This record gives sequence, structure tokens and C-alpha cells, in this order.
Amino acid sequence: MAGEEISYVDEVEWCYGVRPTFRDEDQFAAAHERLDAVLPGSGPVRERIISWREAQAIPVDRLDAVLRTIAEDFRERTQRTFGLPEGEHIAWELATNQPWSGFNYYEGNLQSRVAINTDLPVLATSIGHLVAHEAYPGHHTEHSRKEAGLVRSRGWQEESIFCVGTPQCLIAEGLADLALEIIAGEFPDLVVAEHLRSNGIEFDPEVAHAVRVASESMDAVRANAAWLLHEDGAAIDDVVAYIERWGLLPHARATKAIEFLTSPTWRAYISCYVEGLPLCRNWVGGDPARFATLLTEQVVPDDLVSA
Repeated sequence: MAGEEISYVDEVEWCYGVRPTFRDEDQFAAAHERLDAVLPGSGPVRERIISWREAQAIPVDRLDAVLRTIAEDFRERTQRTFGLPEGEHIAWELATNQPWSGFNYYEGNLQSRVAINTDLPVLATSIGHLVAHEAYPGHHTEHSRKEAGLVRSRGWQEESIFCVGTPQCLIAEGLADLALEIIAGEFPDLVVAEHLRSNGIEFDPEVAHAVRVASESMDAVRANAAWLLHEDGAAIDDVVAYIERWGLLPHARATKAIEFLTSPTWRAYISCYVEGLPLCRNWVGGDPARFATLLTEQVVPDDLVSA
């Protein structure tokens, strides 16, 4: 506030209510070993997973149809499990030249505009997560339920805005990352496979599930990358190489990750995903009623830590 520089870890903690840590690469190495056991083929694990992921690309001319069929299914599931306010609606669009993979623009009056970035191919392995995260029962569901319940019914006008750089972001991203398993169970790949096949896209849910479970701990690679950039002052090229090595990503996707991590708005935001998901998952414990609390009540990270 007085022009003094603060450390990256202080920035994250003061904005989002958690203090980040640098993860030991041993957990990433263990994930690589698990992936080596479940991925098809033989050879270096990075080459195999890059090849496998590239084969999961959804053709752009079918992406809109896939989005809408999955969204319709997840909306019906969300309505049955949690309820949705009458009149809520999402307009879907495809975007380019953005640092994120998907974004929910909540426009008020129970309306959202959800953009899916097509700078890089959208993968069949991530499409279910994108829809659940951005829409049902993720961001759009949270925003619309809170507008109906907190703003309109209780008059809590502060819930009519969503501020980046605040602890509510960590809760929002944690619940949104949890949304797919809440709405589609522990094996959501089977649900997604039905919608992909109905649109003429082959998808092996068994392999996808095994890869997803084996690689989950690698989500923290990007948080480590942010630490290297902003806490240690590492060169961008070195951090790109770090993401390629430990995240098993091709150069284009590692470079895209750097766009997000070097944005002044988003550089500290990665902790909302890495810290938010385990915090919300542990607190919810698979209980839909607890997930509903995250969707409908004012909650900050300390509430979940102390519960």
C-alpha cells in the first residue's frame, strides 16, 4: 500500500488466505511412475503421454455440440441434486488469445457467459472438467445460487460482485475443481464417454480414468513454476523447461501455462486451484449437503480449516 514490495508467498497469503509451499519433486516423479504403468505403448513416459493427449483432441467443428450435450446433462444433474434458480442461463462461446482454458463471465440476473479457449486443442480428457468447473455445478451454479439466495433474499449486496485477489476466489476454484466428481461420481470418464461417442468421438474411459488418477498430484507443478518465477526469480525459459519435465507437457502447453503465471492479475491465482481443491474436498467429504453449503453460503478458507 505504501509502495513497498512484498514477497510472492505473502502476496498469495494476503490475497487468498493460504500460504503456498514448494512441493517436493518426488511426488511428481512418483506420478510419472504411475503413468508409465497405465499409459498405452512403450518408451519414455513424456513422449507417450503427449502422444496420447494429442489423440484426445476434439475436432473444432464438433466442440460446440459436445459442450452443449455435456452441459445439458450436468445441468439436469445439478437441478436434481442442488436445485437451480428459475431463469438461470448460460451462453457458451469459443475464444482465442487468452491465458486461461475456460472462463465464466457472470453477468448478473442469473446469467453467465462461458468462454472456452481454443488457442490449443480442447481435449476429450478435460472437457467434462471444463463444463462442470465453469458451469454446472461450478462457477455459474455458485454465482446464480448466491445471487438468488444471498443478494435477492437476504439483501447481501456484497455477493453481487466477485473480486479477484480475495479469499472467496480460493473457495470458488476449489468447489469448481471438485464439481465434476460431485456431479458425476468417482468415474466421470464413463459419463463423458457417452456424450463424446454420441458426437462421433472415440474415447477410452478406462485409460482416461487411470491417467487422471495417476497424474492428479502433478497439478502442483504449475504452483511450483509460479514459485520459481516470482519467489526465486528464475528465468522464463528455465521455468518452461521445468513445466515440460515435471508436468510432462509439450512446449506449446508449457508456454501457454507461463502466460497465466506471468499475468499481473493471475500470477498468484494458481494457488486457488492447488490449495483450494484439497481444502474443499476434505471439508465436503463426498457429502452433497456440504457441497451445497459452498454453493449457497458465505464461506472463507478459515471456515474450512477450523471446521
